[in-house]
Amino acid sequence: MYWRVYGARAAQENRHVKPIGVPGGVMPLSGRDTNFFLELPLVVSSALHIDEGVLTVYHIDGPLGFLDMLTKLCRERFSVPVGAFYMARQVATFDPDTESMQFLFLSDAYIAAHSAASPAGSRIALPLQEHSHVYKKVVENLQENLETV
Repeated sequence: MYWRVYGARAAQENRHVKPIGVPGGVMPLSGRDTNFFLELPLVVSSALHIDEGVLTVYHIDGPLGFLDMLTKLCRERFSVPVGAFYMARQVATFDPDTESMQFLFLSDAYIAAHSAASPAGSRIALPLQEHSHVYKKVVENLQENLETV
């Protein structure tokens, strides 16, 4: 209900850009920890038309190939194009022996040592790095949508 009221009020005020934040995950973290799998994003995307999304992901220390799968999931499940990702300072780990999750907040030193530099033109914003290239890409995507309309 809140998101319908928010959308109606923003339309009434004729806002050109309406940033919204949607808590909750789009992927389950494990069989026992669903991270409120899809619930809030599904409600919000059903109530509001979203032109561009920036998805926050846990810190990833390895290949980033699965981000393309997340982009596809968001487009097909929520009709939300995800133009950029923000890699958070938090990391979630799952211990199969104890079947428990551990959530850690990473220090600047750890992030500096374990974060690969994002390639030029990347749509991934990393902590401790310049994010203007990602913001520029999101704004360009929004401008393309505007010109299409």
